[in-house]
Amino acid sequence: MSEEYATQVTEWQEAGFPDPPPAMNLRAEQTALWLADQVEQSIIDFGDQSERSKQSSSHVLGVSDIGGCREYVRRMILNDPFTDHPNAYALASFVGHAVGNYAEGALSKRWALEQVDTQLEVRIELPNGVTLRGHPDLVSSNMCVDFKTVDGLGVVRKGARAQHRWQVILYTAALILMGRLPPDALCALVYIDRSGKETKPHVEVWQYDAKALDEIVDWVDDVIYALAHGEETSRDKPREFCYAACPYVTACRGGDTDVTGLIDDEEQVLAVKTYLDAAGREKQAKRDRESAAAVLSGVNGSTGEHSVRWVNVPEQTIESFRRKEYQRLNITPIKSRKPPRERKQDGPGTGEPAGAGEASDG
Repeated sequence: MSEEYATQVTEWQEAGFPDPPPAMNLRAEQTALWLADQVEQSIIDFGDQSERSKQSSSHVLGVSDIGGCREYVRRMILNDPFTDHPNAYALASFVGHAVGNYAEGALSKRWALEQVDTQLEVRIELPNGVTLRGHPDLVSSNMCVDFKTVDGLGVVRKGARAQHRWQVILYTAALILMGRLPPDALCALVYIDRSGKETKPHVEVWQYDAKALDEIVDWVDDVIYALAHGEETSRDKPREFCYAACPYVTACRGGDTDVTGLIDDEEQVLAVKTYLDAAGREKQAKRDRESAAAVLSGVNGSTGEHSVRWVNVPEQTIESFRRKEYQRLNITPIKSRKPPRERKQDGPGTGEPAGAGEASDG
């Protein structure tokens, strides 16, 4: 290590950064990997420093915890120490946080003529004595609005999750008790497609009804009962979600599984690893393909090596189901390596058959 680089490392560490930058003589690829790790860890750290994460770390129950998992809430009330630090959803949470902040700011600016509060702190004590704290995204003169980000709006159009509805109901109840909203206030959930494919959000609005609190209190009472009897209670989330997101997963789930029998055959164990490796590559390849197709949306022409055209695939009924009409991207090799000449653009709907050896996004 050169003296100059050693000085850089010392300055970097004294500034509070966790990792020194790579030496200047390292390859660009190594620097890129280091920078990717820095960005990834920064996003995880940002989430850890959010108000919601700090609240959870302090074992303070939040409004958003209700309707999630009863066993998680039971352990939170007992102040059980966390056993894990899962971060599978760190980026999704980061994007959701950013989109939510922008949406709050944009709507507040548009509604500038009326009283609007964002991230107002509220507290509510339920009849069973449990106190909850939270921060509704936006409060107008007669409505409590909470923003959610999801990948695609198809599922939420079938109805919001109870956990999301309860969150807004609890916020509204607290705001009514503190005199910020009238008794007939409106509750609103705004779902934004974080993939950007749909620009219009899906919105659900309903009038606040105090009777809705009964169902919420019953859910929390299940937790209170388990606490009183020294029992565990319902694990309300799928196992896969727990391992991806729950800080109690090792203590709560441990070796919990729904399969029996140990696979110890060397060839079979290798087959499992091979399958998972291939599935991971396939998943990444699909993401790359979709990303490339989005960049090429509406593009028709030639690169000199491949022709690119969008071909309209008409709706078709196959056996017992109907395949809807959609756009498919065809990328085919060009046999001749001669420079491409200008040609008439083929727009969507040409109906031309796909060529041999094509790659289709459909």
